[in-house]
Amino acid sequence: MKSISGLLFWGVLITANSAFSQKLLLKNGHIVNPATEEITNGHLVIQDEIINDILQEVPATFEGEVIDLSGKWLIPSLNDMHTHSFGNSGPGNKSQLLSTVGTAKMMLYCGVTGFLDLFNAEDYIINLRNRQRIKGLRGADIYCAGPCFTCTDGHCTEYGIPTRVIDSPEDARREVSALAEKNPDVIKLVYHTNGRMPTVNKETMEALIKAANEHEIKTVIHIGSWQDAEEAVLAGATALTHTIKKEIPHKLLKLLKQKDVFMIPTLTVHSGLLKISESPNFLKNDLLKNVTTEALLAAYEDSSLFGTHAKHWLDRQKSQREIILRNIKKLSQNGIRIMTGTDAGNLGTFQGYSVHTELALLVEAGLSPWQALAASGTVPGEFWGKSFGVQPGDEANLVVLSASPIEDIRNTEKIEMIIHHGKVVDREKLIAVQK
Repeated sequence: MKSISGLLFWGVLITANSAFSQKLLLKNGHIVNPATEEITNGHLVIQDEIINDILQEVPATFEGEVIDLSGKWLIPSLNDMHTHSFGNSGPGNKSQLLSTVGTAKMMLYCGVTGFLDLFNAEDYIINLRNRQRIKGLRGADIYCAGPCFTCTDGHCTEYGIPTRVIDSPEDARREVSALAEKNPDVIKLVYHTNGRMPTVNKETMEALIKAANEHEIKTVIHIGSWQDAEEAVLAGATALTHTIKKEIPHKLLKLLKQKDVFMIPTLTVHSGLLKISESPNFLKNDLLKNVTTEALLAAYEDSSLFGTHAKHWLDRQKSQREIILRNIKKLSQNGIRIMTGTDAGNLGTFQGYSVHTELALLVEAGLSPWQALAASGTVPGEFWGKSFGVQPGDEANLVVLSASPIEDIRNTEKIEMIIHHGKVVDREKLIAVQK
């Protein structure tokens, strides 16, 4: 057996004084592989948090736990690559404050085993992430940017959370070097030249991306136009986040493919309120109800709480829906790597649950269910330089469903079981306080 010194089990670090190995056999499952677009009927073996093998026959003897998945579908777990993990916003300031600790639990309950927080209190989120990786913390895996890089009075400064303000290339180099000492997972920059708030200039944007690349830190750039996107890609950005409400130029599609840039469209933040308003049963979904509060959902049902901002946001979503979906289809058709990100924390989004909405929106835009599952499962693994999936050697982060997500992508909500780091998750414990 493989000897290990520490094992993360149910969010607690356990020290092993002798050789010890965790083994799990998931037998008789329909194994859904987005990487190959194949469904294999077989028996998946997990050992020490890694998928060890896929067998065609059940072994006569097995030293470990055995779970029968007859009639069930097994998919790679989901990821949210753009969130703000403080909690959920609602109409009339009826918010649900979860903290990142609470959000990590709601994420995991929904089958989301990893999330990227793209703006939070710097020391809080980085220290929490470090504590999770060292000591263990029940919930989804935390990845983070820490602060949001922006200019004086730019977007992210309006929330009252201290952030990294840069107004020159010199500022960019200095602040990136300082943050690099804390080892953020990514660096996020707002480069939104046509917005209502000021933004950094092109030279400062270029200096930030160059400095981040020199420190070997990935960059995620919040864009406000396709011109912003082109300039950020030429500067060496790793990923772009948000979707622009104008037709994407063919030249940019070619450039994105050539430079192998990841896209995080955040369709849910651009369509969430509209989905709620058009779907009478949306707020009655059991999975959603289990990770929110009655007060929050009631606020969304009370039209009198929708102020000017909410009504304006809803009107924008109605007018922009078709062009946004067309752009996503073009990105996919041109081989651009898309990742699910919800921008949860904003109006019309819900931590954890909105990843399922994002998947449905990707399919609505023209992606196949296979491509949508890859956008939430295997492609985030490629972004992190890790192996996410259902093949031998992949990390054992999996979701068991009661129905096929290939027949209907909404079946990702029909969760029977979650495997996180090779262990079966006690989902009820995750929402015990919530209930």
